Amino acid sequence: MPNLLKIKGLSKMTESKKERFIRKTTEQDQEKAEAIANNERNIDNYRKGMFDLGKQITSWLDGTSVSIENIDRDFDDPSAQKIYRINTIELKRGSNTISITPISCFNISPRNFSAQILLNGKRLLGEIFMNENFTWDLMDIESTYPNSKKITYSTLDEDLFFDVIEPLSQA
Repeated sequence: MPNLLKIKGLSKMTESKKERFIRKTTEQDQEKAEAIANNERNIDNYRKGMFDLGKQITSWLDGTSVSIENIDRDFDDPSAQKIYRINTIELKRGSNTISITPISCFNISPRNFSAQILLNGKRLLGEIFMNENFTWDLMDIESTYPNSKKITYSTLDEDLFFDVIEPLSQA
């Protein structure tokens, strides 16, 4: 039975140790379940975003000599502490390949859902982040004086996409 205390003239119920334990564990279990559900929703949004990006790029490359492969692969995401299937995109022309591969579902604020754009698996052409409108932004890092950087984001539209994949025109 809970104890009744008088604090500044007000009655207040206090919990027994068992009641406090039950309340805390119930709250923690609910928070954990909510975090898992939220994590799953975020992963689903990330997977959908990468899939939609693949469809958009396929549309942009229609009529070109660039071949595109949308490949569903296992992705070991340390940010989500989980392995899940996600779309990766490979663009090929001649001896050059550009890969658009996921980096992580969760990043340090302000942006989540990131992917990198690599030429022949080595040269970083850019990093993209899905924004709150579920479209992709390209991150541009400009070195400024002294020893600092200015980061800006530009919407990855068709023109910017072709700027990024320009090395494929040299294959």
